Amino acid sequence: MERCCWSVPWPLDDTNLEDYCRTIFQGSHDFAAFVHKSSREADDGDNNNNHVRTVDRFEMERIRTLEQDGAAICDVQFVVEAKGFGRNQVRNMIGFLVQLCRGENEGGSLAPHIGPH
Repeated sequence: MERCCWSVPWPLDDTNLEDYCRTIFQGSHDFAAFVHKSSREADDGDNNNNHVRTVDRFEMERIRTLEQDGAAICDVQFVVEAKGFGRNQVRNMIGFLVQLCRGENEGGSLAPHIGPH
């Protein structure tokens, strides 16, 4: 299990974060948009480089919350489980969630990002 830490310098609206974790990424999807560019480019067109993965568990847990200058600062841990991941897949999935919590990609449309399986 790899552990990484990212200090996000932007204010986030994380009221829906737990729901996003459960509803957006869990299950079987084509995660091609979330793997490293070189992995997508290596696809030879015969689907030999299949990016369909089944994410069995995607959860977040608030480890602690501090107050600084009237703003809450939270430490959050994500737990993501699957039989395998594409290169940089989890990193990019977390980055997408941060974008949602920053108010980017309003409406949470995943159509251009994640494909059903």
